Amino acid sequence: MTTTTHSHKPWTDKGGHVRVFNLSKLRGEGVWVDNGLPVWHLGDRLEVAGQLTDLDAFAGQYCYSREVPLAVDPEAAPLSDEEGVAILEVIQGMGWEQTCDGLHLAGWAVLSNVGGALRKRPALQITGSSGIGKSDSVENVLQPLQAELARYSSGSTEAGVRQMLGNSSLPALIDESEQEDLRRREQQLRLARYSYDGVEQVKGTQIGVAMRYAVRSSLCLIGINATVPNSADRNRLAVVTRRHLTGAEWEAVATRRRELITRDVGERLIRRTVTHLKVLLHNVQTFSLVVQAMGGTARNGDTYGALLAGAHLLVSTDRLEVPSARAWVEAQGWTLENEAAESCAAASEAERCLQHLLGHEVRFHDGALAPAGVTTVRELARWVGPLAGTAKGAASYKAAQDALGRLGLKVDKERGLVIATGPKTGMGKVFNGTKWANEAFAERLLDLEGAQRLQAVARFPVIGVSRGVSVPLEVLGGMEPESGEAGDGEAAQHPLWG
Repeated sequence: MTTTTHSHKPWTDKGGHVRVFNLSKLRGEGVWVDNGLPVWHLGDRLEVAGQLTDLDAFAGQYCYSREVPLAVDPEAAPLSDEEGVAILEVIQGMGWEQTCDGLHLAGWAVLSNVGGALRKRPALQITGSSGIGKSDSVENVLQPLQAELARYSSGSTEAGVRQMLGNSSLPALIDESEQEDLRRREQQLRLARYSYDGVEQVKGTQIGVAMRYAVRSSLCLIGINATVPNSADRNRLAVVTRRHLTGAEWEAVATRRRELITRDVGERLIRRTVTHLKVLLHNVQTFSLVVQAMGGTARNGDTYGALLAGAHLLVSTDRLEVPSARAWVEAQGWTLENEAAESCAAASEAERCLQHLLGHEVRFHDGALAPAGVTTVRELARWVGPLAGTAKGAASYKAAQDALGRLGLKVDKERGLVIATGPKTGMGKVFNGTKWANEAFAERLLDLEGAQRLQAVARFPVIGVSRGVSVPLEVLGGMEPESGEAGDGEAAQHPLWG
């Protein structure tokens, strides 16, 4: 565990006056901006505007803690444009689901090395099925390009990651960020939100003294089942997904990548980024305006503008204005439609989750509806909902409602299909052994159009009250009466509809 100590000299301003120490002004390893100057905290010394100096020799706004020296050479030769172009090309050729996934990963790799100097720190989410290349992206691309300075953890809690980072702005790679552990996953996404803005958080303690902390590191989450249900989170991170390449395709990419992406190259990339930090910060603002001009929101601009600026710094250190930046973006094939694909992917995942629920078999004995003694959630929902009172009709309404209620389901006139999410429902049985277990199904279903989290608990047949989510009936599909099944007004006569 790294022990933080402070310089033996008093903290003074430019006039030599001793100042009162403020914990919120403490800065650890990483790259910062102080009094408008790039400051690279190397652990045991600083580089300020390109000049190496002692920790206590720079009278800036912040106090720099003494740490273990970073294993990086600040005098390494900066990466060249030609090398950067080749690196971007090989990353983009690694096999991605979306056109710009490789561009976003490369951009994040650049930004993550200078997280403390950024106004906004987009997070990265690497996802995909088992064996598709998530760990490969981390071990053979991100870690080398970060000169192996990133803090790595697996399945960590929010508190664990915060304590691992301390006051540094070094990047964090968080593996096993899975939806199955819903509480931990929510914590990690919350931490990504905090790090995006870098705003100080305050928490109460048992001793009556508030604990303050701020995360100013760029975060990367890695996981198989790692969709992002909250739009506020999706606006702050880029989701990238690897796809399968043929053996021949992969061998060509892997061979070239081994030549280009090494730890030494990462050290030189950091040197390039710190040297041209002012250009990067300028271009972040420029690309933000480009994204907004292409139809994005201000948040889209902050997130994707930063990632695009990071990717561009790989290939050029030119200071760009909007026309030239937009021309480069369009040449990369980047559009907001590419980013909408992640929302589509989330909706598709939600649809699969819904169909699993609707197809769940339920033991139900009724000669007309379930002559074999088994039916599905979909059929029961049709029976107690839009098809109530139709020609299918020998079943008991109450028996059908109770069968749904035991699972934690009911059909509501205003809200549609209401699904209980509490611990004492049958949903655990429905989703047991799937990636939507442990109430992860609730987050998935919220990606469906019109789905909502209930603002208050609902009452379900048999099980009583529970919190839950609702899905409109029109989203369910196949819930409408078939021609001739219902007479005029028959469905409306069912007591469920009042």
